Formats: sequence, C-alpha cells, structure tokens
Amino acid sequence: MINYSVLDYSSYISLIENLILPLELYRGDVYDNGDNNATIGYGYNLVVRNNNLENFTNAGITLDTTQTAVLSEIDRLVTNGASKSEITDYALANLNITITQDQALSLFRGILPEYEQPAIDLGMPLSKERGQKMGTDLFFKKWGQIYFSSTYGRVAS
Repeated sequence: MINYSVLDYSSYISLIENLILPLELYRGDVYDNGDNNATIGYGYNLVVRNNNLENFTNAGITLDTTQTAVLSEIDRLVTNGASKSEITDYALANLNITITQDQALSLFRGILPEYEQPAIDLGMPLSKERGQKMGTDLFFKKWGQIYFSSTYGRVAS
C-alpha cells in the first residue's frame, strides 16, 4: 500500500501552481509560444480547445462583443479541424485582449481538471504525490513536445 501525504484542496492547488507557474511565466496578451500555438496567460493554449469562450467566461474574464465573436470562431476552427497555423494566425490577428495575472491564474485553474484523469485513474487522493504527478505530466506535455519538435522536427497535430 502506498502512503500518501494527503492535502486539502487549497494546498493541493498551491502545490501545482508552485510547480507549473514558474515554468510557464505570465503573458497577458496573445502570442505564439514558439511552436505555432496561440497562447495567453500562464501557458493557456487556444489551439487545442474548442471551449475557449466557455473557459474565459468561467474564469471571470469580461469580454466585449468582438472578443466573444473571435473566441467563438477559434472554437469553431478547432472543432472543424483547422491547422494549428490557421488557428494561431487567426488568433494573433483578431484576438485583441489583455488579461491580468489574476485572470490568467483563474484560466489556469479552470483547465486543471483536463489533466487530472491519469491521477484519478490511479486512485490517487489529493496529495503531495498527486500534485507532483500533475506537475510532471504538465511539464513533460509542454516541454517534452517542444524538445521533440526542436530536435526531430515539428510534431503533427
């Protein structure tokens, strides 16, 4: 039996944030992360999700009608299988928004459940070990792809 260092939810989220946020860094504007992915905040990738509008709204980010329309179009492009390049070019040209660090943090926290399934499948409780697994999974998902892409060529999406 594995003994876990069980944490309350707040401590668990703090652990993940302390592992990941220093690697991601904050940028309030939309930018190309260097791997043809439109990104904002703490590494929030607009290209891999078709629920960006929902995520921004859930994070408490107030959007004007143009920003709402642009996020809806990005979601449509993702849903319809547009290329990373097409989505990134569209986002860079049309999504004029700057989010605060607090908004970026809310956006980051809102997508954490997307990465939880492996730990849940292993039956891991909210714990130091689960937080470290999440941090490691997120680290290798991002930096492993960048290393592989820069060493062996771009990974097809």
